[in-house]
Amino acid sequence: MVTGNVTKDYEALRQDLKTLRSDVSALAEALVAGGKGRAQSAKESAVEQARRRLEQISSQTNAACNRGREVVDTVERQVAEHPCKSLSAVFGVGLLLGAALNWWRHRCRT
Repeated sequence: MVTGNVTKDYEALRQDLKTLRSDVSALAEALVAGGKGRAQSAKESAVEQARRRLEQISSQTNAACNRGREVVDTVERQVAEHPCKSLSAVFGVGLLLGAALNWWRHRCRT
């Protein structure tokens, strides 16, 4: 009589442990899947932010290149329209630069 109850209890306990193992396994799989989902979401967010930043940098680079071309075109036009003034300006800048370098050279010796 006592043996029958112990056997039933033992079998019920074994079945409960089997169910518990199955539930823990399913929970672990759900946690892993959820972690993968969050990691995938974070990856997608990071990729999207990087793409937007790259587009911003590309746009800024293009704007800077266009501005540089405009400056070069303006300088070329000014030199073509006023060659004597341009030559005089360059000569003056060269004199100032030479004087500054000469002053610096003498200053560094002492």
